[in-house]
Amino acid sequence: MEEVVKTAFYGKDDTELEARIGTMHGGTFHAGIDVVTFDAINDLLRSYGAWAKRSETSRHDFFLGDRRLTASPDMAKPICIKKIKLAAFAEPVFLNPTSSDCQPAIRMSAAREIVCDGDFNAAFTSATFVRVKETLAWQTTSGFSYELSRVWQGASLSVAMKKRHEGDPQFEFEIELVDRSYLQTKGYAYVNRSLLLKMKDVMAAVEDRKYQQSTD
Repeated sequence: MEEVVKTAFYGKDDTELEARIGTMHGGTFHAGIDVVTFDAINDLLRSYGAWAKRSETSRHDFFLGDRRLTASPDMAKPICIKKIKLAAFAEPVFLNPTSSDCQPAIRMSAAREIVCDGDFNAAFTSATFVRVKETLAWQTTSGFSYELSRVWQGASLSVAMKKRHEGDPQFEFEIELVDRSYLQTKGYAYVNRSLLLKMKDVMAAVEDRKYQQSTD
């Protein structure tokens, strides 16, 4: 995973670095967590009182080709992003021989997010995929953002919104380094260890909470 962080270290200023929780199925990473894990992480992060900042956001993402148009009540105007994936690596976290087909895993990824000129009308009306995303975020003083999200998606905004009102969401958790100066100051080897430890600490705490609940 250090090679992924190294890629971000030598990347341009618009390069993002994140670690995400998911599962490994036959060597393939699938992002997402279940509702029990979502609630446990939410309780854990809310219980910590020394965050530099906490926020709640809601946004609509419209995907058209290699572009994403994001609109949010918190934004002055929509923004068009072209994402270029640079590097990614995933590995299981808690190896359990009895359930090797579905192991909890972490994926580290680096990607450029380039602000682009977008035809907003085309993106809104011709999008091939739409995502509605509600995110709770907690940010550390060093520039790491812990983000829990509920996601609904579909072929159009009306489909995604219908799922939001009628169906269960998909749940996601990631830790993103939002302050590149920390990476440049500390170096990629240090940040790699730090990001992995942060993610593994969260996952270990969640497992402890699940175990305590099961024995109550």
